Amino acid sequence: MGIEGLWKVVEPAMERVDFTAFLINHVPPSPPNRRGYYRLGVDVSVWLRQCCAPFQRAHAQAGQNPELRTFYYRLVDLFVRPVAVVFVVDGPGRPTIKRGTRVIPKPHWLTAGAKDLVDAFGFDWIEALGEAEAELASMNAQGVIDGVMSDDSDALVFGARIVIRNLPKKKSRVKVDTLSENKMPPPGDLLLVAVLAGSDYSKGLEGCGIKTALGLARYGLGTSLLSQAWDAVYTGDGYRLPLDEWRDSLRYYLHHDPDGYVGRQNVVLAASVADDFPDIDVVMAHVRPLTTGGDCIPLDAEFGRSARFRVARIGQLCDKFFSWDAKKMADKMVKSVWPGVVMRLLGAEKHGLDWAEHQISKDDCNLILDSIESVKTRTRTATGYMERRLTVNISPIRDATFSLLPSSPNATPKSSTLTTWVPASVIAENRVSKARVHRDTSHRNASHLPDPARSSLAPSSPLRFSPSMLQPSLSPSPPPPSSLLAEYMLPRPQPSHIIDLTGNDNDDEGVIDLTLD
Repeated sequence: MGIEGLWKVVEPAMERVDFTAFLINHVPPSPPNRRGYYRLGVDVSVWLRQCCAPFQRAHAQAGQNPELRTFYYRLVDLFVRPVAVVFVVDGPGRPTIKRGTRVIPKPHWLTAGAKDLVDAFGFDWIEALGEAEAELASMNAQGVIDGVMSDDSDALVFGARIVIRNLPKKKSRVKVDTLSENKMPPPGDLLLVAVLAGSDYSKGLEGCGIKTALGLARYGLGTSLLSQAWDAVYTGDGYRLPLDEWRDSLRYYLHHDPDGYVGRQNVVLAASVADDFPDIDVVMAHVRPLTTGGDCIPLDAEFGRSARFRVARIGQLCDKFFSWDAKKMADKMVKSVWPGVVMRLLGAEKHGLDWAEHQISKDDCNLILDSIESVKTRTRTATGYMERRLTVNISPIRDATFSLLPSSPNATPKSSTLTTWVPASVIAENRVSKARVHRDTSHRNASHLPDPARSSLAPSSPLRFSPSMLQPSLSPSPPPPSSLLAEYMLPRPQPSHIIDLTGNDNDDEGVIDLTLD
């Protein structure tokens, strides 16, 4: 959803990098109470819609709960990476009408099962006051989370600094596309595009497309509209915008296009601008959406700072939702979930994270970590981060996974050890010193297990954060008013990033199999 065509506008500014490298290299500087992983927010509604789409017509041969199974594999893909995740669902204050269609005020039918799985993997789940994408953008602007995962381009208009698009299709290597800050449209331009070309809140000015809106933005109309909106917010006149002069300028530039920014004179479109355009409610819905204040966000204080996954619960839910027999479950766990457990236990030790209830005793956790028999290291010259190959005893993990299920002799995998590559950033140095260290300069596939961290592309440059102009709680004062013909004077969020996880290539090295069988 969101603004149709906006992704294409920013697409040329995207730079592709490895996802895991991005998560490792872009954790913001840590304050005293900040430990752990990159913190990512996910728009639940987008995920649920995408998980259901492939099965709207072909469902009979897809197995049990294919939509929820797709959601499960997406969780696995995040679980094996060094990232803390909070899922945000739309709240009671969301608009009742979007794009002229009444929104059904009830949860998606997958919500309950999805929430159970999110909780089992140790991720967070909160309900927004209004729309999830607005809440996520606000959390991102306030530094509560480091990035937003959503396919809704409205997140950009709401002021999100970093937006991660979608998860990869089956058997695609996971890469991300970052948006260069000097190519990101300023917030006023984004607001103007939403008002003129249409968004979830209105159809816009009929006959005005995104290309025309961007051309008009070069005349300063977006900057002026945003400035006047903020003036009204801070003077308490949020719904009394004096837009007569702005409206006349809109008509003038549509009719004459004196500098050729639009590309043509739109005489008919200029005449169609009504005296009550734009709708003040639509403008303010983008400038100041309904969101939770900083200290009131219902997020656990330990977000990103604890190892809260519950492997027994994961096994129990897989049995309940997917009816996997013990052998099939063990085969799937050893290729996906259990490598993530090892990585997160190592991360908890490295960062001094709190040990929450994850259904593996502390003694067993120490047994798992102390069982590391050998370590090989390699540095990815293209991505710039080191990874280590570990051989670990997974018997305690296996036993915990099946502890809530009926015992089965077929539940034991072929080997009681697991060999997997783990980012060196999650391993404590004293843990490394306890094992033999070998340097491996080859780039051959050293393990039969999934390698989510592989890439041949360079990471993006370090991020620099500054308040978002679309988040009132961040700005001590509103943007200064500007004349209608002024060039862009308002600072934009620094930096805005868009990350596209839909990239595909033919190299299957380091693939996590997201097949549905």
